[in-house]
Amino acid sequence: MTDKKRLEEIVAVVESQKESVRKLSHNDLNWLIEQAERVQELEKANKENYWIAADFKFENLKLEQQNKRYREKINVALALLESVPFRQSKASSAVKHLNKALEESE
Repeated sequence: MTDKKRLEEIVAVVESQKESVRKLSHNDLNWLIEQAERVQELEKANKENYWIAADFKFENLKLEQQNKRYREKINVALALLESVPFRQSKASSAVKHLNKALEESE
């Protein structure tokens, strides 16, 4: 039996036997029922949010790896530019490395 079904049965019993429940007021019983229903809603939302968070975590990991590749390629390009006395002669090589990094991320 699911929790929802069980709650529905309890609600039906309480509704049918309100007169025999003397220690709790009608308002208290209704409040307890509302709280139980709210817990169910929050548990459902929690499960949904768990999977959303897992998706974001996976996407974040992929982006971190992509950023690492970009940094490595940019460092290679900068090293090429800094190590050559004539920057213009190696500028096209640096551009190729940066373009390669962009292609790898797709």
